[in-house]
Amino acid sequence: MRLSSSKQVRNAFAGLEASDEAESDLLSYQEALSQSRSANWKEAMRSELLSRKNNKTWDYIEKGSMNIKAIGSRWVYILKTNHDGSHRFRARLVIKGYEQVPGVDFGEIFAPVGRLVSYRLLVALATLNKWDIHYMDISTAFLNPPVDGNIYMQLPEGIDWLESSKLPPNTVCRLNKAIYGLKQAPRLWYNHIDQFLQKIRLYRFPNDCNLYIANDRQLLLLLYVDDILIVSQLSNWIRDIKEKLHAQYEMKDLGLARLFLGIELDYSMGNLRLHQSEFIQTILWRFNITICNGVSTPMETGLKLLVATEQDQLVESSKYQSLIGSLMYLVVGTRPDIAFPVATLSKFIAKSTNQHYLAVKRILRYLKQTSNWALIYQNSEHQREIVAYSDSDFAGNFGDQKSTSGYIFALAGTAISWKAKKQSLVSLSSTEAEYVSYTEAVREALWLR
Repeated sequence: MRLSSSKQVRNAFAGLEASDEAESDLLSYQEALSQSRSANWKEAMRSELLSRKNNKTWDYIEKGSMNIKAIGSRWVYILKTNHDGSHRFRARLVIKGYEQVPGVDFGEIFAPVGRLVSYRLLVALATLNKWDIHYMDISTAFLNPPVDGNIYMQLPEGIDWLESSKLPPNTVCRLNKAIYGLKQAPRLWYNHIDQFLQKIRLYRFPNDCNLYIANDRQLLLLLYVDDILIVSQLSNWIRDIKEKLHAQYEMKDLGLARLFLGIELDYSMGNLRLHQSEFIQTILWRFNITICNGVSTPMETGLKLLVATEQDQLVESSKYQSLIGSLMYLVVGTRPDIAFPVATLSKFIAKSTNQHYLAVKRILRYLKQTSNWALIYQNSEHQREIVAYSDSDFAGNFGDQKSTSGYIFALAGTAISWKAKKQSLVSLSSTEAEYVSYTEAVREALWLR
């Protein structure tokens, strides 16, 4: 691994270029049944309730004189788009976790998730070593682990489709297993699958709790909640792990990975492209920026963005925050080229002015012109070494005179890790600002190594 300082950070973007992807939808129970596609949604809900019943997620009990606090539930509807353009109707029953009481309904809730840096690193290594990348989806992940303690839920809407006889009044569901929306569900699920993966001789990396390796180093597995990537050169190893997972959980084998976490994978002549062009189109449509002139840079050079004063007219904060949140997923996914402007503009989400909003719209105009850009990982013997670039400005933040650090790591011809972040201290010189930036980059270098 080689760590370099360079003003020409764009060298690390050499793999950024053109490409395309998909996802999303929403509604209430009543709206789902009144839609023209109500039959699809009803079938999806029936399938979800049947899955809950088959997995013995809850038992029915009558409250009677018992002082039971039952938590509400609701339906969440998702229209998923596959890589071939076909649709999947998903209805997910979730509990209203915000009604839970700390210390009564739940205790510890933290659960780790896989880093997207690990994902891109796996993709780069797979490209260099000609490994296959397979994708599996656990259909009802949170139904598997048992709950800790007594938790009660109100009867879900549509339960009469499943139960042939009418349930008595004051009936509630006592949960046996975790359910989506439960605050401790992610932790319960992670502990459950972690124990299983280690039982089948997959060993967890100490630096990423969601990355596993077979004991002969012939197979890698990345876990992201209920999505699993399996990477190996040996098809029989992949098949063996899939069979073990199928025996334990209800799984969907999606074969060669084409779409993972909303990031599309395109294979071409030994190279692999990661991009989010469909997600970009969704953002442009959602914020009504589909008809506009594109620009060649995401931010004006030398733009001075100041904190809002009492005299400034503020824009609607929820819209500004939604825009920044959407752009952040692009930043952590496949677009390091907008990391700095998004990091800069995210400082103003509490109070944003028209100047800040126009700066965000410029990023959208830039994305419109570059929506097909992708990270291109190349199978080349000359690009097997991780190269890092680090840089900083000096006192670039006009509010508190703090500097901004930036780094980018490249492997297989394009970026695998990057960051743009305001420094936590006020540097007294450009040299000190550079050293602070080096420190951030070296920490990431040690983790990657």
